[in-house]
Amino acid sequence: VEGIGYDFIPQTCDRDIVDSWIKTTDKVSFLMSRRLIRSEGLLCGGSSGAAMWAAIQVAKTLDKTKRVVVILPDSVRNYMTKFLSDSWMREHGFLDDEESESKKKVYGEKKMRDLGVTRRVPVVKDNGKVKDIVRAVKEEDVQKVAIVNEDGVFVGSVDVKDVLNRLVMGVLRVDSSLEGIIEKYEKYRKNPYKDFDLDTPLEHIATYLEHNNEVIITETNDKGEIYPKILVKRCDLLDFL
Repeated sequence: VEGIGYDFIPQTCDRDIVDSWIKTTDKVSFLMSRRLIRSEGLLCGGSSGAAMWAAIQVAKTLDKTKRVVVILPDSVRNYMTKFLSDSWMREHGFLDDEESESKKKVYGEKKMRDLGVTRRVPVVKDNGKVKDIVRAVKEEDVQKVAIVNEDGVFVGSVDVKDVLNRLVMGVLRVDSSLEGIIEKYEKYRKNPYKDFDLDTPLEHIATYLEHNNEVIITETNDKGEIYPKILVKRCDLLDFL
């Protein structure tokens, strides 16, 4: 969870006086933060959610006469567009509830294949250069490029916004490799709000496009290999509506 997820140990931390350690995850931490905001009116951040969730696990092992003191170390100020957003939570696999009724009414049971989009995905091989990304973006007028291996299998994607920012900052050059700028497919594979194929519900794609300009639709062959197939833009949903 943000800062407390880093691996450095403050010098003020005396591990010898700690009785036990409890590991939390982003999902339970953010859900607990949302619960504290909704139920208690405490405008706390993700670290506070992690602390409260861990405290509840401890409380379950104690006698009912005991009291538990929890320190909530952060506020929600820096997370207004993150875990407070249902769309952001769904996109990262942290929220399992149903889509909003408005999306249900608009898209119903429609799937990606019903959208009727055939726009091909521009691809660059994973051993390519930044200049290859720039060329593909210019030629195809897109914001996102699929990255494939030598066999054409989907490896991940690169967003032109990230490339532009790094070029401006001097972190990248046009002859730099793609190492470090590829959003690896394996990191979000099977996440129903980030991993999309022709059978993905349109409401899931609509949720993703609330925070992203484009989405890559994949196809799986008989061997289980994943290939980039279609690029969907926000305007495609407008045409559908």
